[in-house]
Amino acid sequence: MNANFLAGLEKLREKFLAELSQRNASLKDAFSRLTAEDADENAIEDISWIAHKVSGSAATLGFKELGEQAARTERLILGTAGSHSADDAALRAEVTALIRLMDDPR
Repeated sequence: MNANFLAGLEKLREKFLAELSQRNASLKDAFSRLTAEDADENAIEDISWIAHKVSGSAATLGFKELGEQAARTERLILGTAGSHSADDAALRAEVTALIRLMDDPR
């Protein structure tokens, strides 16, 4: 690969990482809203949207494990038409794993 391509790819990776921090904060907020006593019904949609955004970009930019985890999280939500609740152990596990990887994607 030529140097210009690699430099451009590195800029995209850095931009992705900068945006990832904000997306992770949004994911943590949505997860908190989902698990609150008076759960926010929109939180699951927010989690799905964030997972979708991360899954496509992460894999393309070389963050394979992060991309795979984001895709698993999104599939879990979409596969049940968003009917997960805060007490759903599978959802909690997938979102927690996604948050962990977003905290340290390298």
